[in-house]
Amino acid sequence: MNGEMADDIEETVKILSETHDKAENACLIVDSIHERIASYDRKRGTGIELLDLKNYLLVDYIYHLSKILLEKVEGNSIEDNQSIPELVKNRVVLEKIKPIERRLKYHIDKLIKTSSLGVLERDDPLQYRPNPGSLRPKNNAVESGDDDEERGGTGSKKREGVYVPPKLAPMHYDEGVKNSEERDLERRRKRALSSTII
Repeated sequence: MNGEMADDIEETVKILSETHDKAENACLIVDSIHERIASYDRKRGTGIELLDLKNYLLVDYIYHLSKILLEKVEGNSIEDNQSIPELVKNRVVLEKIKPIERRLKYHIDKLIKTSSLGVLERDDPLQYRPNPGSLRPKNNAVESGDDDEERGGTGSKKREGVYVPPKLAPMHYDEGVKNSEERDLERRRKRALSSTII
């Protein structure tokens, strides 16, 4: 029996020393993470600040949400919890960011494409402007045919597969006074007949 107790005591001491070593390692890791967070400068100047703000708000939202869930799990009341106004504030700001983010979607996609390809310079502002060359038609023959028709020519090239609306010549519409008087008379007759039938 004494031998078994000695074995149990040695095993317990061994487990406690391992636990102590692992706790020290965990403290070192937490301290290094804490130093990183303390030295993190949100105004680094790289990237889009809107996305940095969104990330910060999402982390803060999750933090306060987890605090409320912890209170609920422990069975405490969340009526006067300080996290609820923070949750509401973060939610409102996140909802207000959505339209701005939609407006910046083209710019964000362009930056992501640039960073993935690595070909274009990041600081060149001309890389982010619209390309007016993409507005021109791909086929120059079709464009020259349009110019020829606009000038009054017959158009030497016949375009296939492209709908060309017919050109209509304007006509003068001459409705005489007689026609309008006849219509008024016809309306009066119909009205008189319908009233006599009733």
